[in-house]
Amino acid sequence: MTEEKKQGTRKGLMSILAVVLSAMVLLPAYGSRPDDDRQRRADYIYMEALRQNALGNHDAYYALLERASQLSPDETVIGSDLGFYDIAFFGKNDSTLAINGLEKMKAHFDAHPEDYYSSLSYGALVGRIGDVEESVRVWSMLDSLFPTKKDVAFSLAQALTAVGDTASVMKAISVFDRLERATGHSLMISGNRANSYLMLGDTVNAIKQMTDLARETPKDITALLAAGDIYMAMHRPDSAIIYFDRACELDSTSGPAFYKRASYYQATGDTVRYENEIVEALQKDNLELEVKLELMRVFLVDIYDDSVRRPQIESLFATLLDAHPHEVDVHKLYASYLVAVKDFAGAAEQQSYALDIDPSKLEEWMGLYSLYASAGDYKKQLEAGQSALRYFPDDARANWYVAIAYLQNDDYKSGIAQGEKALELAWKNDSTDGKLLSDIACTIGDAFYKEAETDSAFMYYEKSLTYNPDNQLALNNCAYYLACENRDLDRAEEMISQVISKDPDNPTSLDTYAWVLFKKHEYKSALEFMERALELEEEPSAELYHHAGDIYFMTGERDKAVENWKEALKLDPENDLLKRKINHKTFFYE
Repeated sequence: MTEEKKQGTRKGLMSILAVVLSAMVLLPAYGSRPDDDRQRRADYIYMEALRQNALGNHDAYYALLERASQLSPDETVIGSDLGFYDIAFFGKNDSTLAINGLEKMKAHFDAHPEDYYSSLSYGALVGRIGDVEESVRVWSMLDSLFPTKKDVAFSLAQALTAVGDTASVMKAISVFDRLERATGHSLMISGNRANSYLMLGDTVNAIKQMTDLARETPKDITALLAAGDIYMAMHRPDSAIIYFDRACELDSTSGPAFYKRASYYQATGDTVRYENEIVEALQKDNLELEVKLELMRVFLVDIYDDSVRRPQIESLFATLLDAHPHEVDVHKLYASYLVAVKDFAGAAEQQSYALDIDPSKLEEWMGLYSLYASAGDYKKQLEAGQSALRYFPDDARANWYVAIAYLQNDDYKSGIAQGEKALELAWKNDSTDGKLLSDIACTIGDAFYKEAETDSAFMYYEKSLTYNPDNQLALNNCAYYLACENRDLDRAEEMISQVISKDPDNPTSLDTYAWVLFKKHEYKSALEFMERALELEEEPSAELYHHAGDIYFMTGERDKAVENWKEALKLDPENDLLKRKINHKTFFYE
């Protein structure tokens, strides 16, 4: 709840209750003292607050608590409830309010520690913020008042363990012992007590806690795995595998058991057994799919970048898909792996299978769209966007993505139409999202420029920058096209300077800046930016090489000019202007 909403809620509630509350203030009961009357009114309002909270009317609850607290500021139970609410709903954004709220809860605990549920809340909060001294004080007091409450005793033991010194840890162990006498063996008690012994350096007793538990509950898979874990932590794998094997024998469908045993083989360097364990688990019909997927994820983390192992990974995915051909998560995991190895076309194929099964999530369609773009398959990128529109026809972002795909496919008229539809939808449904509006307008500007409708293009770039003056792409593109048109070059330089100030190592922006300076006949400065762009760009485009050649020519370095034009021609072999420049070793205007 925002502060604005909080204030609005208060005003609304107080206006509704104004007559009643003011009457209660102005008309005390006959013969009563003012202080007594205020307390009765506070009690009444507090009880009504509790009723509203039980009904789920939390705004009313908060407003009534505040009024009750105003009438009876010394009533700690009201202050405690108000403090807890402040911490829970507003504390993340207001540290002062959180501190004051905790102080109110502390005041009530000090006055009435026997208020069990309020004290529990206070104890949990001080533990969460890491105040171990106060935590021990609270839980010690509650343990003395409620010696049969197991949750209190357990919290006390945890608080003592958190202190960390030998005396406190020994006290914690004694509390765990008391709990075990009252409740019997349990993983929670044995596990925490084992951790306490480890803190004391007593590995013998730490191991004994878990092995005793496994012996007392020989068919409890969780206890067996915990015993194995403690042996692994003590670097005694030969003992750990006994427990992991027993767990797998007891329950051949236990995902955690297979996971622990596979992890054991991995930790001990037995890669053959580790991989066999993974394969065997994936082939089990009675093993839950989520367990198989988790095993596969762990396996992939270890070997995904080993090209020699790729056939094996493909085989494992084939096994999974044979067993679970209609499971979305299998296809998505396969797609994630293929992205990691940069097989974007294969990843797109798996993502498309997942969407055939479940087409309900827009972000999954956008993921498919991006995969086709990464694969350079712009036709399928467009098809993916159009398929998404069948399910989300009124989503501005989905329409915008299709507009971009049209541009990738050189269909600029369709891109303009789709972009304008996206902009209309964004105004209708997302009018407060200036970034989205700006991005869509920039795309429309790009499409108009490609259609040689320059006035419309620059109009949309201005719109884009009106919606979001910091749109780096719009600033860059507008500056570049202004330079290409020899229009308002000072404005172009101002725009691209703004971009460079935010991202000084972006080769595209550096190229734009160099081109603007070239058009202003500032060739020496243009060359500085161009050489920086060439240095940073791993795979320079034909356009970048072409610009570099022109700039080198104008600075008198003709050999470098021809060299760069030739590099540009390799990437753009049908460019007649480049051929003329190379043949004549001179610059020609377009």
